[in-house]
Amino acid sequence: MKLMIDTNIILDVLMQREVLYEASAQVLRVCNSGAHTGLITSNSVCDIFYITRKTIRDRDKLYQVMEGLCSIFSLCDVTGSDVSLALAARAKDFEDCLLAECAKRSGCDYIITRNGKDFKNFGIPTLTPEGFLSLDT
Repeated sequence: MKLMIDTNIILDVLMQREVLYEASAQVLRVCNSGAHTGLITSNSVCDIFYITRKTIRDRDKLYQVMEGLCSIFSLCDVTGSDVSLALAARAKDFEDCLLAECAKRSGCDYIITRNGKDFKNFGIPTLTPEGFLSLDT
């Protein structure tokens, strides 16, 4: 299965969000094992770096963490076409629409996210980490 991983799932793990951590970490482990292909957008890498630099203050460690993520996930570049389609959609949440466009272009089966309701009109199914893990067993 090909999975687009939303930024919030990565942040659950890196920021060790108490209630959300375990299922999100398991999704990362499944992708790392090669059982499924996980993708993140190049925009997500920028967002994750920016947000986690406040909690991972050691710059070398932060770069190591980011390199680790890039070794677990395939990077999906955001194209001009993705941006044009997301702009044309006039979605309430542009960032989520852009992620959905990238996921569709990349042939993803699901977007793994905590906010599936924000993706309901984008033409690609979503699962929470828990929902994915229950499907994967």
